Amino acid sequence: MTQATAPDLPLTRLRRTLLEQRDTQAARLASADGTSYTVDYVTDGHDDVLAARLAGISRLLAETEAALSRIEQGGYGTCQACGRDISLVRLEILPHARYCVGCQQDQDHWRGSA
Repeated sequence: MTQATAPDLPLTRLRRTLLEQRDTQAARLASADGTSYTVDYVTDGHDDVLAARLAGISRLLAETEAALSRIEQGGYGTCQACGRDISLVRLEILPHARYCVGCQQDQDHWRGSA
């Protein structure tokens, strides 16, 4: 789904969704960074949970920023592996998707998470 051939309405809607997700993720990171935790919370092993949660939010924020960048550069909606269009249905479900379904399955298989 290159910017030149994409209908304006879906691209505008997806961009708005990505912007909202970016703002939400940034706010979650900011609130987690400013939260004070009790000594019991940290010493009970929750610091690992918190670190994993923050890493997940950071990763999703980076993926969202990358998708917004692809919109600006005209490459949004194009699979980064095969160069084909990513289906609109997939983008509506996962707006920051970098791969079409087939290539994502290949990626997952090679990572061992299939």
